[in-house]
Amino acid sequence: MKRLGKVFATLLFIFQFIHLYASNKTTQITGQVIGNDKGVPHLAVYIKGTSTGVSTDKDGNFQISVEASEEIVLGVKGLGYKTSFHTISEDRFDKQQVIEIEEDLFLLDQVLVSGSRIGLLRYLPGSASIVTQADLRASIPLSGNEVLRNIAGLHVVEEEGAGLRANIGIRGIDPDKSRNVLILEDGIPVALAPYGEPEMYFTPSIDRMSGIEVLKGNGSILFGPQTIGGVINFLTADPPADFQGMASIQAGEEGFYNARFSVGNTIDNFGFKVDFQRKQAEILDQHRLFFTISTPSF
Repeated sequence: MKRLGKVFATLLFIFQFIHLYASNKTTQITGQVIGNDKGVPHLAVYIKGTSTGVSTDKDGNFQISVEASEEIVLGVKGLGYKTSFHTISEDRFDKQQVIEIEEDLFLLDQVLVSGSRIGLLRYLPGSASIVTQADLRASIPLSGNEVLRNIAGLHVVEEEGAGLRANIGIRGIDPDKSRNVLILEDGIPVALAPYGEPEMYFTPSIDRMSGIEVLKGNGSILFGPQTIGGVINFLTADPPADFQGMASIQAGEEGFYNARFSVGNTIDNFGFKVDFQRKQAEILDQHRLFFTISTPSF
């Protein structure tokens, strides 16, 4: 009887050991994450509902350990890609897994950091001013000179009345041809030869701008040559996310006429915006407008 009890206890111990071994058995699942027909590196591959996860290598391959189970759910996520989940049954644990993932594309709105004491500007000596798109719409300027005159420290001298050749001085510096002021359009120098011939013979049209940034003081040396006086950066409008157009006509005294047409679109990662403008007058000066016609976006 005692011998029978020992046999029963031994069998029970063996059964519990086998059950414990089977429950703790792990399996290696291997696979590759593919996007646009090639392996995607540095993505997180993890078992949903657990803290177990790995990262794909430079070719998109991964290897992850899983405990014995009827099925598991693998999650894949990473910057620039849509998070996806894939159910894998136990009979497929030993097979090479191929997981396809889609890119997650989105457009960011333009962000302007200027005229404040945050970021880099808090460490730059001098001062910064910004003219917003709302300011431009409220003033309806004939030229960029009208806008720049309202900024403290700027001295603007008219040459032909249309603002085509800006003469701008900052804090008492000679304004002739703006040779001591760096004028940019979206951060690119407008002058043909900013190092050798910095004189301004062309000034961007204010009608197609969405804002203006002005930086005064010796901190402007960070932005390019000829910055003794400061920096003026004209900001153009971003291309629209979808196909969009606009047309406007203005007329006033002394034969003043201003017509503008704009159309733009964004296709995948490529955006464009085309502007056409004709502005004329017998005498270019302050005009009283007879009428303004502006179509809504189409």
